[in-house]
Amino acid sequence: MKKTPLYEKHAALGAKIIDFGGWAMPVQYTNVISEHNATRTSAALFDICHMGEIEVRGPQATDLLQFALTRDLAGQKIGQVKLSALLNERGGIIDDLTVYKMAEDFYMLVTNATTRETDFHRKFCRRFRMRI
Repeated sequence: MKKTPLYEKHAALGAKIIDFGGWAMPVQYTNVISEHNATRTSAALFDICHMGEIEVRGPQATDLLQFALTRDLAGQKIGQVKLSALLNERGGIIDDLTVYKMAEDFYMLVTNATTRETDFHRKFCRRFRMRI
């Protein structure tokens, strides 16, 4: 299994590690109730190092994403994150993802870990005739 840069920290903190799409990921540290309560009353951290990242840059970045995603990004401000879905040629959903607006013409899409390769290589690049 692949390991994220935070793997050793997760293990040192006693996390129960499972195989998640070929990645050694923590699924639990204590129990569901105490972790839920800690998240609701304090804070929680989710390791996204295993997830896919697609950078979309340039003067037509917003137009491209408006076409490819279900979410209207017109009002998204720099620093905001929005949940959306990546569509196929017929408007069917390929995958859900998060859209980070990093700058006026720069977005970061974060895809699910198990679909990171297919979203980028087979769907996104082929659909928009992009080369990597």
